[in-house]
Amino acid sequence: MPTNLTDANIDDTFGGILHSQGAPLPGSGKIDMYDGKGNKSSIQLGKYGAGATIYAGVNDDSFTVLGDLSATGRATIDHVEALGGVTGPNIPKAFVSFFGNDGMPYTGYGISSVIRENSGRYKIEFSDNTKTLLQGLTADHYHVQANISLYTADLILPKVYSTVVDGDLSDNDFVYIKCIKFESGTADFFDPKHVHVAIFKS
Repeated sequence: MPTNLTDANIDDTFGGILHSQGAPLPGSGKIDMYDGKGNKSSIQLGKYGAGATIYAGVNDDSFTVLGDLSATGRATIDHVEALGGVTGPNIPKAFVSFFGNDGMPYTGYGISSVIRENSGRYKIEFSDNTKTLLQGLTADHYHVQANISLYTADLILPKVYSTVVDGDLSDNDFVYIKCIKFESGTADFFDPKHVHVAIFKS
């Protein structure tokens, strides 16, 4: 189809025209877009202000932005890969913050569940997307970082706190986090106020 449609007949150009099957663009929500042959596109559109959705495939180059990408609203990103398929090492592949007393997550992504198995001991299971992203990697090819927030009563000295990453990381399915309090020469597991865990792919 020519870029200039002057004097062109619709039957010569319709195959490459995107349309919404004759329906107007909705004022709220979005509608599927099709080409002239009836093939569903990767785009859903709404009226101005109603948004757009682009369905990318599984290939690295299925949705590519060359130049700056700006968002005036909130941008929610599950996994981010740099151009050429090289993972951006400064972007966590999964992240979760949860309450230490029950393991209930209150923010995060790339994590399917957090199980408090006992005082200060938590099993964090990766989502299917994270498992796929880490598939075939050994423990030295990704890094798990964990830290904690304390209750006011726990800030009284002398106490030393440690957060330990444990378990077989090479299965790419889950990781164990252990929170330990050292006081007067004794080490005990304990539930902190919050636990924060991030997984980086190296």
